[in-house]
Parts: sequence; C-alpha cells; structure tokens
Amino acid sequence: MTTSGQQDAFKDVMRDVAKGCIQAQASDVDERSRFPEKGYQALASVGLLVAHLPEEVAGGGGGMLTSVMAIEQVARVCGSTAASVAATVQAATALGYGAGQMARDRISQIASGDHVAAWVGEGIGYTSTRKGYLLHGRGSWVANADRSQSLVVAADGQASTDTGVALLLVATDQAGVRIGAIETDLGLRGCSLRSVELNDVLVSPPGLLGQGPSASAGLACAAANHGLAVAALCVGVAAGALDQARSYVLERVQFGRRIADFPAMRAILSEAFVSVDAARQLVSSAAGQVDRGAAEDYVISAALLSATETAAAVTIEAVQAFGGYGYVKGYPVERMMRDAQVARLLIGSRAARLESVAAHFLA
Repeated sequence: MTTSGQQDAFKDVMRDVAKGCIQAQASDVDERSRFPEKGYQALASVGLLVAHLPEEVAGGGGGMLTSVMAIEQVARVCGSTAASVAATVQAATALGYGAGQMARDRISQIASGDHVAAWVGEGIGYTSTRKGYLLHGRGSWVANADRSQSLVVAADGQASTDTGVALLLVATDQAGVRIGAIETDLGLRGCSLRSVELNDVLVSPPGLLGQGPSASAGLACAAANHGLAVAALCVGVAAGALDQARSYVLERVQFGRRIADFPAMRAILSEAFVSVDAARQLVSSAAGQVDRGAAEDYVISAALLSATETAAAVTIEAVQAFGGYGYVKGYPVERMMRDAQVARLLIGSRAARLESVAAHFLA
C-alpha cells in the first residue's frame, strides 16, 4: 500500500510518542487495570483521536489509513492504549454522522482529550415519547466505559411507531445509567471492558444523532472503522512481540551460540515476520479502500481475520522464544500474548467474518 509523506511523518511521530511516553506506562496500566490516562492525553495532543474524521466535522482529515498506521505504533508497546483509541475511533465516527452542533462540539472535545466517549453498539432498545427517547437494555464489552463522560448508543426501536435504529448521545451521569464491573481480566486491562446498563434513561431530542437510514449508515461506518482500528491493534501487538523476541534471541546465548543462530528459531521467527507483514498489508489496503469509499464488507473481514489470527499465533511464538522467561510478568511478551487473545473478542463473531468472506468468494 502506497502512503504519503505526510502519513509516514505522522507514523514517525506516533512511534516517538509510543516509545517516549506510552511504553513506560504499559506494565502499570496492565497490572492495575487502569485507564492509560497519560498515554491517551499524549495521543490527543498530537491529533490521533479523531485523525480519521473529515475536517468538516472537526476531525483531522487524515482518513483511516493514517489512523491504522498510527494505532499500530501505539499497540507495539501497549495494547490497552491502542484499544482505548480504537473505541474512541468508533464513537467519534458515529458522532461524525450526527446532525447539529452538539455532535461537532463533542468531537472537538474528544480531539482535545477533554472528553472521553464510549460506544455501546448492541443490547439497547428505545421507545419514542413526547419528551424524547427512553432507553433500556444492557451492552457488553464496552471499552473506556468507566472513564467516559458520554455514551454513543446504537438502539433498536421497540414500538411500531419507532423508525428503526437510532444513534443517541447519553451522558454517563444521567439517572438510570449504570457502569458494571470489568468483564475480563485476561488482557487489554487498561481499556476496561465493562457492561453498561441503561434503565429507562431519557434522552431529549437534541441528543438524537440520527435515526433510520442515516443512523444505519453511521452504524456501518463506525463498525468498519472500529474493525480496522482493532486490526491495526492486532498487527501492532504481533509486531511488538516480534520486536521483543528478536532482541532476546540476538542477545541470549545457549550452548555457545546465540539463540538466533539456531535454524529452528530462525525459521519460526522468519515465518512470524512474514505473517505480520502480510496482515499489515491487508489492513492498510482495506483502510485505503475505506478512505476511497470503495471498501466492501469482506475486505474488512479479511483484514480482521488475518490480523487477529496472526496476533494470537505470533505472540505465542514470541513467548516460546523466551523459554520460561516468556511467562514471567517482567517480560512484555506475556502481556502481549494476553492482549492478543482478548482482542479477538472485539471483532464479534469469527463465523460471521468468515461468512462475509464466503459471500464474496463463493458468490
């Protein structure tokens, strides 16, 4: 995938921020399951959080290719921070489809890091009333939920008079909003995947971002952008684990030889390198197609399948390259392996992704 000089320069900036600010916090973010505040604010300061959005909706105008290149650099050192950014990409994308000044103002606040919005994409229903929209239901695996000031909610109409799906903006301090406990402690601990319950939460008309066809379009675009962000996260985690393994085997000596000089290890890590690069190319190609408005569903599904499977496999190989040390918390590859496993949860049903590819290939 051909990239511009501006995109390459932005990637270099992200690499510097990742190594200079985020890397040192990654272990503590994981161990304490805390939001990566310092890293998140650093990324806001260089314009990553809404870099993918058009300038006319207060975004950075860089497109998804710029974002996936940057997110990979973040994920190479901290999967949790990258997952928090991916969730922000999804919420901000939906806000970009919102009509009115409220949505634009919220995007500007997200861009600056002053405001965190979480995405709740399933499990919520709404009923139209004279006062607005009454929300009820439970969403699962919501990233950034406990740190967010607002929720961008995709809700299904429950009455015959309701016009299909609706996108709504909900403040987390509203009556009836309940943020649940962390749903998994295996990996990506810093993005705080939690349940969100909405018990008869009333959203006034200004909080409606879109309804019917416009909401469906926003929902589809948010899902596509999030999928690419998660795929970039997986490529980054895999690449970061491979970086760690490479450094270790080049330095570690066994039986009078560097581990890197043993043919079996050379073959294993070379195959891992090829897999990571292939996944990166698929993700970049899909992002470029999204930016051109030409991406089909199967393209994004293929990128996600490749990236998630690569991350899961490569991180295990990286852990094994360290021998017993790979399972010790003092080495980042242990965390990266756990992050890769949890990242699979963020893409939804693997079977659905495979069917998306099959619908194209076997048509």
